[in-house]
Amino acid sequence: DISPTAVAAARGLEREDSRFRMLHRPCGEMGEALDGLEVQGVLFDIGPSNPQVDSDGFRITGDAPLDLRMNPHQGVSASEWLTGTSVE
Repeated sequence: DISPTAVAAARGLEREDSRFRMLHRPCGEMGEALDGLEVQGVLFDIGPSNPQVDSDGFRITGDAPLDLRMNPHQGVSASEWLTGTSVE
């Protein structure tokens, strides 16, 4: 997963169960991340979660800037992108 909210929850699961391992990477890098590891199962977190949708950056109402990124530490927010683009 790349969402900081989901990563924090998964880190808690890692502490509770030694069989669980959180990979803070995009799904497209799974092959590289799992190379050489013995894997007995995979749990995918695909798409936004309620905490992400409830965050200010995913709301289209209110005073917070529009973000829409799954990982707010990568790339530019939607508000930044919209400010820097034109209709053409």
